[in-house]
Parts: sequence; structure tokens; C-alpha cells
Amino acid sequence: MERTKQSKKISKKQIKWIIISVLLILGLVAMNLYDNYLLKNDYKYTIGEIYEIRGTRSGYIPHLKYYIKNKEYDAGFRIREPDKSYIGRRFIIKFYPPNPDNCDIFLNMPVPDSIKEAPIMGWDSIEFKNLFGGER
Repeated sequence: MERTKQSKKISKKQIKWIIISVLLILGLVAMNLYDNYLLKNDYKYTIGEIYEIRGTRSGYIPHLKYYIKNKEYDAGFRIREPDKSYIGRRFIIKFYPPNPDNCDIFLNMPVPDSIKEAPIMGWDSIEFKNLFGGER
């Protein structure tokens, strides 16, 4: 008996979707790198408060609120381990002033109770000695 070999050819439609998928992924990576670049070169600081932690397939996401120019912003960041003690606590947020949705949280920098609120436009810099009682 003869064996017939079936060739597995990729159709033009499949190639089109593969190319679109790759371009979409590359676009998302480029946007993320660009946001990181912007945040690294132009930033201010404010205070954000974590109000919940949600579990996802890829980890846990603490959600926080923060205010810039009296407008509320909401952000979430992936963490590996859930720490419910974060809920209700305030942390330093670094944000990009032209687009405050572009931000980063410093979970290693809880804000002391002695600091009630951040300036309406945020801080240009943080005096770590004064704010946290030591160098960081």
C-alpha cells in the first residue's frame, strides 16, 4: 500500500492573520516602551490609595485611585502574591503630567499618616530623607 503525504500548506488568509497578529503585538510592545520612556523623562509624584485587589489568571492586580488637578484616576498593577494589607494604604505614585494615566506605583514607599495629601499638581521631586526618614 502506498502512503499518501498530505502537505500542510498555510493559506493566504492564515498568513494575513499571522502578520496582523504579529504587527499588533509589536505595536503594543512599542507603545509600552514609549510610555516607559515618557515616564522616565518627565514625571511628578502624588499619592495613590489601594482600594481593592483582584485576582486574575496571571496574578493579582491592586487597584488604586489618585488625584491630579482634582480629577480622579484609576490604575492597576500586577503583583505575584496577594497582600490584603495593601487595601486602604497609600503609596507614592509617579505619573507623566501630560497623561496622568501613564503612571507607576512604588509599593515599597507607603505614605506616612503625617502627610495628608499631595499638591494638586503633584510634587516635582520627593525629599526621601524628610518623607521617609532615610535615604532610598
